[in-house]
Amino acid sequence: MTTPSHDTRLPAQARTEAQAQAPTQPQTRPSSETPPEPSRTGELFRTEALAEQQDRWLGTVLLVPKLSHTLYTALAAVLVLGVLGLFAFGEYTRKARLSGWLAPEQGLIKIIAPQSGVLTQVPAHE
Repeated sequence: MTTPSHDTRLPAQARTEAQAQAPTQPQTRPSSETPPEPSRTGELFRTEALAEQQDRWLGTVLLVPKLSHTLYTALAAVLVLGVLGLFAFGEYTRKARLSGWLAPEQGLIKIIAPQSGVLTQVPAHE
């Protein structure tokens, strides 16, 4: 059985040697920008993400509607108002069915032809 070898160096020495052996990586952030600190309370999400979730109840960003949608809406509103106006102010004529003859108030006249003839056409219809 072998015993594991123990490192007798101090932790600070081991850290500086590991940093010296690690290849240097180029920095991706500008030096003026500091990385966000992790939450000290041990939360799973960043505070920015939690703040975004809290503001979600306000809704999403509304985009400006297209001109055609505005025109269709205006046309529909005018049509609805026209129909409502027709129901409110419109009138119609009552219709009644009667049987009988329609006669003028002055009465009827008799027309007699001076000569006899044959009737070939009657343009009037009943």
